[in-house]
Amino acid sequence: METLDQCRYTVSVRNADKWLSTIINKGVIFAELLICSQTPLKVAGLAQCWNQSTSIQELVEEISLEHSKLTYTKPEYRLMIAVAALVAELHTMNTAREQQQAKQLAENMAKAGKDL
Repeated sequence: METLDQCRYTVSVRNADKWLSTIINKGVIFAELLICSQTPLKVAGLAQCWNQSTSIQELVEEISLEHSKLTYTKPEYRLMIAVAALVAELHTMNTAREQQQAKQLAENMAKAGKDL
């Protein structure tokens, strides 16, 4: 039984590293959504720039490695957080799509009004 517990712990620590990286990166997506919708700041594309920056991703990985050793997180909790992150990401994508569709509809209506 001890070997099984050691395997679980090893997998958990390795997954916790990825889990922390995911939380940080998804948090940036959510922050971008909030900032764009609630403030006059124009930071659309923040998450994309964040994810493409090698230096930032290296820092995220370093932070994740440093903190993954401090805590054991049960797989059930990691799964719940993964689902919550997915929900937030889908919400962000769908909100952006709706905004784009509304903008296109307004432009089409304005163009149709000029044609009259």
